Amino acid sequence: MKSICTLLVVFLSVYNGYSTNWLSSFEDAQKLALVQNKLIVVDFWATWCGPCKKMDSDAWHTNEVGDMMNNFIPLKVDIDTQTNLARRYGIKAIPNVYIMDANGEIVADSKGYMDKVELLNFLDDFVLNTSYVNKELVNYFQRQNFANSLRLAKRYIDYSLLVDDKVKNNFFSVSNVYLDKANKMLENQPKFEEKIELLKMTIDVYRGNHKKVVRKLAKTDEATIDPINKADYYFINYCVCRSNNEADQASEWLDKLKTTSNFETYNSKINMIFKEDS
Repeated sequence: MKSICTLLVVFLSVYNGYSTNWLSSFEDAQKLALVQNKLIVVDFWATWCGPCKKMDSDAWHTNEVGDMMNNFIPLKVDIDTQTNLARRYGIKAIPNVYIMDANGEIVADSKGYMDKVELLNFLDDFVLNTSYVNKELVNYFQRQNFANSLRLAKRYIDYSLLVDDKVKNNFFSVSNVYLDKANKMLENQPKFEEKIELLKMTIDVYRGNHKKVVRKLAKTDEATIDPINKADYYFINYCVCRSNNEADQASEWLDKLKTTSNFETYNSKINMIFKEDS
């Protein structure tokens, strides 16, 4: 992290908080996002792009947007000179604005010209502090392996419970991305494959896709669930039964969840999910 902190000192000495001082290095933007606990705003553009120039004058270079950008790490990507980055994100038309996490995973995007009001509305939903996931973001940034990917996915799932309803699905999607990455790194480890599937089911529970979860649960057998995954399994069943007003069944699953060593963690999640019912 020493190099990241050094970069931050240099950046703060020249950055006045307004969008005229864009970064051009993706790697520098990542490091600053980690240090400042912010998301990255990426403007894909080109010198020949008329709508990009209009958006610069109408939106990016206004004081209101400049103030808003204090909440993000600003990165401009010229698609003609940074072709690999543009290709990585499948940029086919510009202007194209992405909001990313510090590892470059897409949180949200907007294609086409936006005026000042449209841009402010787009950005406003993502004025967030990412310190809750920072440790896992840093670990994944430093080493992209199964364990770090899984931990980051789990942290994002929990983070989704804390953000506004308008952006929950964005972070559920990011969680799924990291779960898919973790799954690709596995080599015949059934208990962790099961863990990933249960975490995906947890996301569906949070999204309210209960019928989908019930169909998946019908194909599972409690007796075959690996001990490390029992708590997740009990938690999912409890949430589905409670959401479906199946009080007796929910109580049975809660009793089983109470026997696990990390019940308090799950109980905190239960309180957040069902806070309107209490």
